[in-house]
Amino acid sequence: MRKKVLYSLLVMLFLGVVFPLIIFFGERQYKSIDFTKTVIAGYPATDGQILWEAGWETGDTSQWSMHAGGYWGNSTVEVVTAPVRYGHYAGKLALNPGSGNVRAEISSTQQNTGGYAGQDWYYSFSVYFPSKPDKTIKWSNWNDITQWMDLRAKCSPPLEFDVKPDHTLALINQISYQQAGNCGYGTLPYQEYALGPMVYDQWIDFTIHIKWSEDPQVGYAQVWRNGKTVVPLTHMQTLDPGSSGVHMEQAMYRPSPTNQAVIYIDGTRRHTAFAGRGG
Repeated sequence: MRKKVLYSLLVMLFLGVVFPLIIFFGERQYKSIDFTKTVIAGYPATDGQILWEAGWETGDTSQWSMHAGGYWGNSTVEVVTAPVRYGHYAGKLALNPGSGNVRAEISSTQQNTGGYAGQDWYYSFSVYFPSKPDKTIKWSNWNDITQWMDLRAKCSPPLEFDVKPDHTLALINQISYQQAGNCGYGTLPYQEYALGPMVYDQWIDFTIHIKWSEDPQVGYAQVWRNGKTVVPLTHMQTLDPGSSGVHMEQAMYRPSPTNQAVIYIDGTRRHTAFAGRGG
């Protein structure tokens, strides 16, 4: 009789206390593992706080506004599963022969960009140039792959990542008035900063630290390529005269292309810190 009572008490204890605890901790562990699967793997912990991220992990183009096809010519923006730098998806921007308007361009907002005077942020992204077709392309005088465009958008962006005709990469700082018919080219500051050669069929990781200002003694930019400094912190004017700010865009955009050009973009984000390897 005592054994039956003891057995019953043990069963009740197990069902009432032990079993629920097993379920609770089991579910906690399962949920934790599930949650980590939704986090984009690979962003360095040294990025600090990621304030905006547009790495295509939605599986669609909803993180961006797009200028491709139609009025923008024979161009496409699509989500792909290879090649991928982070997570499961990347963006493919393809430009085919066409008119001067042709571009495959994705745009963020000023708020996502943090493109306001006096603010400074780190921006990171990864770019992949496929050897077919990019290695044999005759690149134009300018070939825009990433830019921070003045909200008036009537002239060139104050900061731009560019492919040069000799298959090298450059950061371009070009200040303009952003007034129709009066950009101020040739009279306002223009400077190119070498970012090294293009490489094909592999990801290049870029990080740029920008302080937004019309004052060249206050504004600055610094660039890392694969964690190594390629442009040391350099003071420059980063906003056009009278600017109300900028927004970030990425693109395959070049004048009147005669060849197809393709780039892949992944891991675009704005964050508060970065730990590069220095020079």
